[in-house]
Amino acid sequence: MNNLSLDSLSVLLFCSDLLIDETEPLTTEEWIKVEYTLNTHKHTPAYLFDLTKENLRYHLGIDELLTNKLLKRMPKLTSLLHTIHMLENEEIYICTKYESGFPKKMIALKSKMPLYFYYSGDLSLFNQCVCIDGLRLSGHNNHSLNLMLNKLFEEHQSLLTFSTRHYLFKQNKKIGGNTILMTQSHYFDLKNQYHKLIEYNHLLLVSFNDPYSYSTHASDYSYKMIALSVANYYMVTNVDVDDSILWKLCYDYVCHPLGKLFVYQCACIGNQQLINMGETSFNDDDLNSVLTLEYIYKKNEKKQEEKNESQLNQLSIFEFID
Repeated sequence: MNNLSLDSLSVLLFCSDLLIDETEPLTTEEWIKVEYTLNTHKHTPAYLFDLTKENLRYHLGIDELLTNKLLKRMPKLTSLLHTIHMLENEEIYICTKYESGFPKKMIALKSKMPLYFYYSGDLSLFNQCVCIDGLRLSGHNNHSLNLMLNKLFEEHQSLLTFSTRHYLFKQNKKIGGNTILMTQSHYFDLKNQYHKLIEYNHLLLVSFNDPYSYSTHASDYSYKMIALSVANYYMVTNVDVDDSILWKLCYDYVCHPLGKLFVYQCACIGNQQLINMGETSFNDDDLNSVLTLEYIYKKNEKKQEEKNESQLNQLSIFEFID
């Protein structure tokens, strides 16, 4: 059972999408309410197993709606354990917020934090990673992408990406780099395609959806918010004005910084606007230098007063985003 704790089994029983039946899982917000109630009574989620309606309603004070949702799922533990076992036979594992391997940086997302995720590979790749987003892998900028990958490899940083483009994996494998691939669907296809990289701990495959599902009910935006919170740097290479998800993410970063946004200097209008707003930029000369990403970031970072003034002048470009 991959040594999942009782607290982990509890959150999976009541909140996961692994149970294929009519019972409705608790939302993240609902689980946070239950967790808060348990904490006030000095209990952990494992305490929920086998509680009666009276225990939930009158001892813990959980409202009737949540009580009924919890009670409907309580008899499903055996089914859950069977499904987890089937996944582990396929070398697909689950990590919840109660496990030591859960990236602590995700806690910054608060109510947007995922309660659990599915994975294949080495979770330690999360420890040092940089997200590269906005990838356009046409021939004219493959050179720049190669420079970014080389820089990550030199600093023992894993690449965190959403792209499944073959060139990216081929190039990162060629230099011996490690990759974290966040996916929303086709988990088994990707696991089979990259099984050798996973086996040799060069690839960590991660999903916040049921691996059996081909649905994409978790939005790109949610995935990128999570990546932004986890990665040491969030490098955007090509911000297309038609990519509303990436625009929205950059806008939210400007308003509520979760990590270090690093914008590539290129002809893209979106990149230029972000740089004009005061976001830290980098170019090919930076990537070619012997300087570390941290030093490059500090060297190019604008003073806060400059940044604030630039953001006020440029913020109107995001008015079309709701």
